[in-house]
Amino acid sequence: AIPIESLLVEDGYLASTNDNQATIDYIIDEVIEKTGQDPRKVPMQIYSTVNPKVQDVLVKLEKGELYKFEGENDQEGIAITSIKDGSIVALSGGRNYSARGLNRATDINRQPGSTAKPLFDYAPYIEYLNGSTAEYFFDEPYTYSNGVRLANADNAYQGMITMRTALIGSRNIPAVQAFQKVAAKDKSYISSFVHSVGINYGQSLYESASIGGFNGTSPLELSAAYATFGRGGYYIEPYIFTKVVFEDSTEYEYKPTKTEVISAQTSYMITSMLMSVVQESTDSLSIRGTQVAGKTGTTNLDEESRKAGNLPYDLIPDTWFVSYSPEYSIALWYGYDYNSSEEYMTVNSGWKARRGIMRAVAERVYSTNKSFKRPGGVIEVEVEKYTVPIQLASEYTPEKMIIKELFKEGTEPTDVSFRYAKIATPENGSGKIVDTDIVLSWDKINTPKAIDKDYLQQYFDDNYGRFASKYYEKRIKENEEEFGELLYDVYQKNEDGSLTLLASTDKTTHTIPIDSKTTSEYVIKAAYSKFKTNESNGLTIKINNLNIPGVGEEIEEDKPVTEVPEQKPEDVITPTVPDDTVIDNTTPNTSLD
Repeated sequence: AIPIESLLVEDGYLASTNDNQATIDYIIDEVIEKTGQDPRKVPMQIYSTVNPKVQDVLVKLEKGELYKFEGENDQEGIAITSIKDGSIVALSGGRNYSARGLNRATDINRQPGSTAKPLFDYAPYIEYLNGSTAEYFFDEPYTYSNGVRLANADNAYQGMITMRTALIGSRNIPAVQAFQKVAAKDKSYISSFVHSVGINYGQSLYESASIGGFNGTSPLELSAAYATFGRGGYYIEPYIFTKVVFEDSTEYEYKPTKTEVISAQTSYMITSMLMSVVQESTDSLSIRGTQVAGKTGTTNLDEESRKAGNLPYDLIPDTWFVSYSPEYSIALWYGYDYNSSEEYMTVNSGWKARRGIMRAVAERVYSTNKSFKRPGGVIEVEVEKYTVPIQLASEYTPEKMIIKELFKEGTEPTDVSFRYAKIATPENGSGKIVDTDIVLSWDKINTPKAIDKDYLQQYFDDNYGRFASKYYEKRIKENEEEFGELLYDVYQKNEDGSLTLLASTDKTTHTIPIDSKTTSEYVIKAAYSKFKTNESNGLTIKINNLNIPGVGEEIEEDKPVTEVPEQKPEDVITPTVPDDTVIDNTTPNTSLD
């Protein structure tokens, strides 16, 4: 009673769906493309690269055994490739995949969001401009080159931040600035690199590609592209079989090509920053003893498209998470095949899902105790924060103002920052006795660069571009709060060598009442009123004969001092002579000896 036509499937399609159907379908397609023979029609043995244990993790995920999905129609696509040889280890075409259906691991073409930033922006910046992970960008109100306003996801700004911080926070504006700087030198640097790692952004390379604004890519493409960083700059086009043996014993063997597309130094520096992303973001992954790098991405709808589809304002079409260890590269896409006002994804639901799914997979796929090896030619240097160009920390730079970042050897900074440099020592010190006081004096020192407004104005104009005025004013305010004013601290040197502060003055003289000592030493140091760590060395001024009336000889620094013995009262002779006696002061008078 049942029409036989209802029992038939279209010619060439499988009548049932295997748990691994998406992977099987991809293998079939790859064999057809590379050999010209269809496994469904021609008997053959296919040697695949799929790891059954890893593939089983994705099967369990699809069935909801490892993660509870929001609803029936939210979808995912996952591709896992080998860092070692570039092969495809496992695929998830999505939940409830049907034979020859949409394989969300390989066939979707979605905007990648911020997962594009390491590829389009920071890797080319490090590779071709010799940038470092300490490079500063300005997360400030900004536009594309055509004047269109650019915003961060939170519509806020973080100011002057390093490349590492920009990646951790997934800031859009620094990413575009990095893209623009590379493009200004040679736009082909970007296009050639992203093409070399298997990403096709379309006919033209627009600045919006710097933050993932292009159509589009797939989990498999992103997994292979990120794996390039994990294996030291070599790209391997992903493949899923190594050999086909036909019934007549003839063979087809696929040999992958390993191509160096970027330096090992750039790859490691990107990996280092992406490890920070995983460690410090809410999307953290913890695999015992194993280093994991990664980047997330989210897309949104433009206002015109949202209104045209009558879609909710908080809808996001796509969210991504790419992570890699020294073993595997895992790329996850999560979202809906079609956006609607009834079923859709928000930032909160999307980020929760990508985090939960990636953790469920990564914890079962990544081995423990695996580490990335830092190649030669990459060095870690302590530098001072907020220096442009980047400068070394000085001896007196506060710990809170020092960061350790990576540089290609030979490009590391050699200049020491002037901000906390030791203040110059006053010179030409002198002291003299005036009446019952000691008057100390010294020469005024040149204003330190750190607080010299003229010098700072030129420094910011030369290095901060359109943001010079803002950051100059910011520095002036910071100086007032941190340093205060430049003063001269006057100390008395004690017998044990210690110093007692007598006064702080902005003048170059200071008056001190004479005490009962015959000799006193004073030390003058230039220092800020609030920040004392980098005060100058001391200028020593020594004063003698303090209690002998009439002595006003000026004692200068470093001049030998003639000691005058102290006279006791009993040693002073008061001569007694008759009133009419004349004393000739020009002739020695033995009676008065």
